[in-house]
Amino acid sequence: MCNTHLSRRLLLKSAIASGLASVTGCATNEHTGRSQISLVSDATIENMAEPVWREVLASEPRSRNRQRTLRLQQVGQRMAEASGIEANWEFVLFAQPSVNAFVLPGGKVGFYEGLFAVARNDAQLAAVIGHEIGHLQGRHHAERASQSTAISIGANILGAVVADRTGSATTADIASQVFSIGAEGAVQPYSRSNELEADVLSVTNMYRAGYDPNEAIQLWESMIALSGDGGTTYSASHPAPLNRIEEIREAIKAL
Repeated sequence: MCNTHLSRRLLLKSAIASGLASVTGCATNEHTGRSQISLVSDATIENMAEPVWREVLASEPRSRNRQRTLRLQQVGQRMAEASGIEANWEFVLFAQPSVNAFVLPGGKVGFYEGLFAVARNDAQLAAVIGHEIGHLQGRHHAERASQSTAISIGANILGAVVADRTGSATTADIASQVFSIGAEGAVQPYSRSNELEADVLSVTNMYRAGYDPNEAIQLWESMIALSGDGGTTYSASHPAPLNRIEEIREAIKAL
């Protein structure tokens, strides 16, 4: 049974200590060599992703093109082996014209038929798949989840501090919300950084799998031609294609 005589201030100090202990959890990524915040385990992320993958499989129509499906699976398995990640890999081709692909933790890769308009050979197909696998190597899903967890801890701690000092629960709620909004903005650039990191990891995977890494450049040049924007457009979560090409060139030089 809880001790109801504990003071609010003591509870606050305990929460702060617990929070700080949590947000300092870091680990060095074996694939990238960089230190990452690590509050959410890979197993937890994979368990969270499993029902999402099942829902996608149930709602998205699969391609009936057996030749393309087989190519995707063959190139995918070859790239997966090169990455060094052990998982129950699934490479599924969806019958959608979207020029896009995605990956979920646990080795679940979704690929849309529209990508075959730009991925004109197996090496370029490998560049796309390698990028998605690169997100897993970079532990980007777990990293983002860990950042969100740290933000939540920070928001709760700030709310408790304000409530303790002002005695106003309303003021505490507002302060907590403001902190959350500001913190989300602070970590947003990581998404663009993750995209570039996945590009670099893809090049390495291609090299290890025996594909010509230069085909990744050809792929992005085709992407630029398809978009018609000259390759300079970028968003909060994606770098400009021209910048990606430059990063890929540098990565190839380093092989």
